[in-house]
Amino acid sequence: MSGNKNPQPRRNRVFSLLTLIVAIACIWATGQAADYVKHLNTARLVGAAMTGGFGRSESSPQATTSLSLDIAPRSRPNALPGLPGSWMPTDQAPSKEALQTQPNGDLRKQTVYVEGIVLVWQLMMYSLAGCLVLVGIVSLLTHRARLLHLVAAGLIGLATIGTLIGMVFLGDVSKGGFEQVHPLPMRMYVYVAVVQVSYAVVLLAVFAGRPKTTLQG
Repeated sequence: MSGNKNPQPRRNRVFSLLTLIVAIACIWATGQAADYVKHLNTARLVGAAMTGGFGRSESSPQATTSLSLDIAPRSRPNALPGLPGSWMPTDQAPSKEALQTQPNGDLRKQTVYVEGIVLVWQLMMYSLAGCLVLVGIVSLLTHRARLLHLVAAGLIGLATIGTLIGMVFLGDVSKGGFEQVHPLPMRMYVYVAVVQVSYAVVLLAVFAGRPKTTLQG
């Protein structure tokens, strides 16, 4: 008798569980990074309203209210790499009327632009995490761990490219990106690429070789 009595190799089981852990980490990190970028985006809108919309009077164009902006880099433990600091009001938030006193709709378009990038990136990363969950579960239950993990490595690579493209768009001030991260230093792209693609490299190193075949005679 041959065949399918072979149990799942321990290596495959370990990587199936590790893939599930990576998927959970991906979901958490995506939420944290997206929230941080949205925080920057909202703070930019609020800051512009406070310094421009109602921070001047007709009698004195240079006059400002007692509200000020703290534009020093603020350390956030879960900040998206390459997006240091943010605009934060040091007093209270402006009224709705103040938010409506923008000289033009450019800032609103910029806000929508960033929100769109974040939404597309979130959908991409959550889709990747869902695929990794499926890979982890199916590879635990079947003997196709090698093929599934190679597919997962490819998906991680594509998602990494998508993340880098999103970073470029976020730093493109001509379309509404963040001025304070333009241009992003090259080392930030390298850092993000290395962190995100590292598990794909591990999967390729483990599963890319030809599987060992057992001759039974």
